[in-house]
Amino acid sequence: MRNICKYILAGLMMIVMSSPAMAQDVDSITNIESKKVFGNPEMQPTFKGDINLWLAQNMRYPKEAVKNNIEGKVIVSFVIEKDGSVSNIKALKSPHSSLTEEVVRLVKAMPNWNPGTMSGKPVRVKYVLPLSFKLQK
Repeated sequence: MRNICKYILAGLMMIVMSSPAMAQDVDSITNIESKKVFGNPEMQPTFKGDINLWLAQNMRYPKEAVKNNIEGKVIVSFVIEKDGSVSNIKALKSPHSSLTEEVVRLVKAMPNWNPGTMSGKPVRVKYVLPLSFKLQK
C-alpha cells in the first residue's frame, strides 16, 4: 500500500511540476495559430470596392517596359492580415523586373481589405493575384 501511495504522490508531483510547461505549450500553440496563414478559409477576404477599377486607376506602366516593348503577366502572392492590411508580398512569376516592381508597389498601396474569416473570426489569408501588362498598339 505504501509503494502505491509513493507512486501516486510521485505522479501528482510530476503533473504539478509540468503544469507551467504545459501552459507554455498552450501559449506556443495559440501563438502559432495566430500566425497561421489560410489558403481556403470559410469566408474569403474581399476588396473594399471594385478591385479592377482601383487597379486601373493606380497602375502605372513602367517607362522601361514601354521603351523595351515588354508585356506579360505578373503573378503576385500576398497575405491579407486579420486587420485587412497586406503583407508578405512576393512575385511568383514575372516577365521583367520593372513589371515586378510596379506590381509590388501597387499591392503595397492597396487599401485595407475585409479580412477572411474562420468560425466568424478574422484570420490571415494567402491571396494570389495575376496582373497583365499589355501595351496599346
